[in-house]
Amino acid sequence: MNLKDIEEYGLALEAVFGMGLRLQAILENSGNENFVVSPLSATVIVAQLLLGAEGEFRDKLYELLSLSGHPQHYNIHYYNKDKKNESSTLPYAHIHLQLSSLVKKLQKKKTGELFTLRQSNALFYNESFELNSYFKNNIIMFYDTEITPLDFNKDTSRYVILRRFYLL
Repeated sequence: MNLKDIEEYGLALEAVFGMGLRLQAILENSGNENFVVSPLSATVIVAQLLLGAEGEFRDKLYELLSLSGHPQHYNIHYYNKDKKNESSTLPYAHIHLQLSSLVKKLQKKKTGELFTLRQSNALFYNESFELNSYFKNNIIMFYDTEITPLDFNKDTSRYVILRRFYLL
């Protein structure tokens, strides 16, 4: 990363670093020496939750990302499933814009780079619930999350979830 990247992804990098410090503190106190966790993945999960949260819970998730300052809200525009243009206000838009852009940048391998990031996101939810279309649109748009409804009352649902993770 160069200085330009740090300026462009500053909040996202701050969130990943903050999450890394929190995770390190938790792991040091767990007594388990053989545990690996990705601060980037944990940050993306919290950011995805942030998209669907409201009120005080949403504010606490923002604090968990170790971000300070006033949240920025932007109007975002997209096409819905009926191919109609929609617009809505996205709270904490700056972290979603930067984090999703950072992850996409890291997934593009350039000649001479030593690694390639591969990350998949999936959301499994009980099909008896209806997900808010605003949340669904945003989680797909920002984090390329695959959304799958399941019948959690059937025993086979657990098998499907485990199988899905192994196939990613």
